[in-house]
Amino acid sequence: CSPVTKRCVECLTQRNCSGTGRAYCEPHQNLCVTCLADAQCTHNAPYCATTLGECVECLSTDNCGNSTRVCDRASFHCVPTCSSHADCAGTPSTPFCDPERSLCVACVGDDGCAAPEAPRCEPDTKTCVACVEAADCGSPTPLCDTRKHICAECLSNADCPPGVLDR
Repeated sequence: CSPVTKRCVECLTQRNCSGTGRAYCEPHQNLCVTCLADAQCTHNAPYCATTLGECVECLSTDNCGNSTRVCDRASFHCVPTCSSHADCAGTPSTPFCDPERSLCVACVGDDGCAAPEAPRCEPDTKTCVACVEAADCGSPTPLCDTRKHICAECLSNADCPPGVLDR
C-alpha cells in the first residue's frame, strides 16, 4: 500500500516489479512499466512512450526517417503516408486517408463502418467500434463504455438495480 494515499498500488519500488515482465516502477502512478526513458528500450522499439510505459517504434513523424512514412500516434508505429483515399487502396483494413494525420485508417466517418457489430467511427483512432455514446446502445446493454467502445449493461455499481452489484 502507498504510504501517501493509503491505497493499494502495484509497486512502490522496482523490486515490486520483479517477475512481471515490466521491470520499472512508474513513481507517480505506482505501476510496473516496460520503460521510463528511451535508454531502457531496444533497437526495434527505441522510444519510451512514458504515457504508456512501453517501448514503441515512434513518438512523432520525425522518428520515422523519411517523408513517405508518418507516426501513427494511436499505435506508435511508422506507417506509409497518404494524401488521398486512393493512396490507401492497397490496404483493405485501412482503406481511407485521414487528412489530419496523413495516414490510412479504417474510417473517417460512420459511413466507412459497414459491420453491424461496429457501426460507428471512433473520432480519435478512426477505427470502427460498437459505440461512441450511450445513444448508440439499446436494451439489454444501454450504456456505452467510452474507453472500450462497447455497449454494457452497467458501467459501475450505481448503474445496477438495487441489490445487484457490477461484477
